[in-house]
Amino acid sequence: MFKTSDNSLFRGSYDFIFLPVNQQLTAVKHTSYKTEKLKRTSRLTVMLNEREMRALNIYCSRFRIKNKSEFLRETLMTAILKRFDEEHPSLFEEPDPTLFNRNGTK
Repeated sequence: MFKTSDNSLFRGSYDFIFLPVNQQLTAVKHTSYKTEKLKRTSRLTVMLNEREMRALNIYCSRFRIKNKSEFLRETLMTAILKRFDEEHPSLFEEPDPTLFNRNGTK
């Protein structure tokens, strides 16, 4: 808890504003645009067979992963971003080499 430059007291995500003595102290909840955009509202369901589930449980217990949903979400997004990074379009894209020449040019 600390005072800001406009003489209001800030604690957590609530902003308490000092008013004159005859008025009440009001608390205003501030939600930033960024937190609203990052709020998870979409659901994804994944089905695993017994071997996959057992492997996931062993991995999580061995590496002390307590939150499986967070682990799966981070693993999935890491794979997606890695693939995007590898296959990004370039301005001067070279063709793949063919069977008959190494440079890929004709």
